[in-house]
Amino acid sequence: MVDPMNDPTNADGPDRPFRRRHVLAFVAVWLGAALAGHAALARYQAIPGAVLAPPAVWPANSRIERVPGRPALLLFAHPGCPCTRASVHELEWLITRFPTLAVKVIAIDPEGFSRVDDAGIVAAAASLPGVEVVRAPPAEADRFGVLTSGHALVFAADGRLLFSGGITSSRGHEGDNVGLERIAAILSGGTPDRRDSPVFGCALTERTRVP
Repeated sequence: MVDPMNDPTNADGPDRPFRRRHVLAFVAVWLGAALAGHAALARYQAIPGAVLAPPAVWPANSRIERVPGRPALLLFAHPGCPCTRASVHELEWLITRFPTLAVKVIAIDPEGFSRVDDAGIVAAAASLPGVEVVRAPPAEADRFGVLTSGHALVFAADGRLLFSGGITSSRGHEGDNVGLERIAAILSGGTPDRRDSPVFGCALTERTRVP
């Protein structure tokens, strides 16, 4: 007769506490890893990209044409940066509120980037009413002093720089943010507290792949 305490098919056998400890340890390790991963992602999303001081006026040697008599917003975008989709979506609010604003999305194709890796940014931008998408080499970003995808520049009708910065509060996050608030204040004739904001996105020179 088999001793029920030594029967391996018996859930109440002597190995049950051992198995329970292993399950609890596994759950604890998994939960710790999940929390650490979430914290790391949150930190990454909150880290702004690199910025330079852009030129005070529209660069004379740029091949991107200004629209005469209208203020302009240029949004520089890496087509493969998933973070920048949120920046493109924020343009819709600005277009609706400021219909005289000439909006151009400058899609920079870094060396080695394949359009197969496009994150849908170009199509999303082209679908917005009144938005012009301009494919440009990295040299154009250099002329405007832009290093990070999602960097927006706002120029007055006479070509003076009015604002430089991002229009999201973190990487890939849509919603209220200081960049949009400051641009809205400028275009409404007001005086914002600042004329810049952090930029959240991929480096324009990276060989970024869609995740």
